[in-house]
Formats: sequence, C-alpha cells, structure tokens
Amino acid sequence: MRSLLLLVFAASVWLSAVTIGEPAPPLTSVQILQGEPLAPLDGGKLTLVEFWATWCRPCLVSIPHLTALQKAYPAVQIIGLSDEDEATVRPFIADQGAAMRYRVGLIGEKERSAWMKGARGIPFAVLVNGEGVVLWSGHPLELDQVLQDALNGKRTVDQLRTLAALEGELERVATAAQPDIEKVRDILNRLLAADATHQKALRLLVSLAKHEGHPDAARAVLAGVPLQQLSPGAANVLAWESVSDPDLAYRQVDLGLAFIRHALTKEPENPAFIETHAQVLYALGLLDRAIAEQSRALELVPDDAEIAATLAAFRSIQATAATLVAAPASP
Repeated sequence: MRSLLLLVFAASVWLSAVTIGEPAPPLTSVQILQGEPLAPLDGGKLTLVEFWATWCRPCLVSIPHLTALQKAYPAVQIIGLSDEDEATVRPFIADQGAAMRYRVGLIGEKERSAWMKGARGIPFAVLVNGEGVVLWSGHPLELDQVLQDALNGKRTVDQLRTLAALEGELERVATAAQPDIEKVRDILNRLLAADATHQKALRLLVSLAKHEGHPDAARAVLAGVPLQQLSPGAANVLAWESVSDPDLAYRQVDLGLAFIRHALTKEPENPAFIETHAQVLYALGLLDRAIAEQSRALELVPDDAEIAATLAAFRSIQATAATLVAAPASP
C-alpha cells in the first residue's frame, strides 16, 4: 500500500517556502522570451507562475495543458519560467509551436530558489491573486478547478489555507514509512467535505478502491462528484481518466460521457474537450461518431500531430472492421 501512495504522490509537488495567504516572492529578474511583458503581481491580474525545464519529461505534458488554460482564460497571465540559458530555451519554444502559447521566460537562480525552496521537483505552479498573495501551489495538471474558483471568487484565502493544511497533513500521513490507510481515507474525506471537486482527493480515493479491489467503491467516488461545481478542465480530466483505465473493471464510460458533456456545455469549441469526447465515443463503440469528433478537433488545431495520429488510428480501425465484415464467413 505504501508503494501505491508514493506512486500517487509522485505527481504532486509540495512547497514549504511559498505559503498560502502570504505575499508571493518577487519576479524582478525575469527575461521574457515569448509573449507580452509580465504585469506586476500586485497589479490586479490573476497570475499563474510555472517552473519547468526543457529536459523535464513531465513538463511536456503540462505545456499543452497550460496553453489550453491560457486560451480558456485570457484574463489570467500565465508564465512558464526556466533557469536554463536562452540558447537552450528559445529553440525549444520554437519546436513546441502551437502547443506552447503562453508567456515563457528565464528566471535567475536566486529568485527561483525563493519560489521553489521545499518543492520536490518540476513542473511546479503557483497561483497568485491580483494583490500579489499566494492562493495555491502544486502540480499544473491539478490546477483547473482552483483556477476557475479563483476567477469566480468562490474560495476565500482562509478556505484555501484550510485546504492546503489538509493537503500537507495528507502528504505526511500518506508518505510515512508505515502509512495509516484509515487516516489517509479520513483526510481524503475531509478534503472532499471542504471541496467536493478536489482533484487529488478524488484520484487517490479511486486509487485506494482499485488497490483494495472494489470497482463499486471507485465508481461511487466518481458518481458523487457534483457536475455543476466542476470546472470544464477538471471535468475533461475526469472524463479522460474514466474511459482510459487499463483495467476494464474500473472504466466508467457512462460517467466519462457525463463529465465531457458538462465540459463541452461550457466550452463547445475547445479542441482538447472535443478530442476527449471522441475517446469516450470510441470507448462506447461509436466509431463513426468518434471519427467525426476527432476530425472536428483537428480542424480547430490542424498542426496538432497527436490529434492527427489518433484520427488516423480511428480510420485504420474503421477500415479493418469494414474488411472483416465484408469477408465471407469461414465454412
């Protein structure tokens, strides 16, 4: 069980220096390589600061996600900061093309250390409100719900501080030499009581149910998520995870369909959501409709090689199926 908990927490990044509710460290040494200049952190704009590097493979997953967030929330200034040299980062930005469409810059080691002290690694993100106060820190892929709540004013700093304290308690208990699983479960339930859409708590509860061999318990966790409180991005993540589990017993295709329909109701032209919808339709065996949706996603981002490759795979499956249907039955 300890290995399971460590695996789940491997995607999480924790910070001891940047504290929820306290002023963010300065960003005076930043050199912008792409995008507009960064407005002051206390200048009234919500700011997402992400730390990354060209050599960091997990960062490659976060890059298109941050691009989607920047497109969905243009009022938020998103910036990815590396401490590498300009000769390394500029070609990387050019190679990313449409996948990396937000501010990118370089940061000095002293300022980076002030933000990153205590963090386990990268990618690591910090959300700062318009007054320069830290609202949240963690992995960029767990940001969607927090970002929407911050934009809508649904969470006070005190509420966010409470959640951060619970997350810290969860990390200490879950990564102990001999984790107390019931304590872990209790903290997770307390997190969901405070935030019914808490992505880390949902994911870890599902993982616990899987480890214990309880498909019904895993389903109950996802079925209990209040759709109307979910941000479109968080709903998209849940939809994808619901239909892509390698263990068929834990695939919740009907829930995945509900999640992605909710996301598309909010953002009907988001190519990432459309692509997830195509995956859900494919999981349901609706290959023609999956191809239509994947084609629509590609029309919106025609230079996306991954979307194009998936569409080609769908069409290959369709052609193979047609061949098999047309073949005469064996005697």
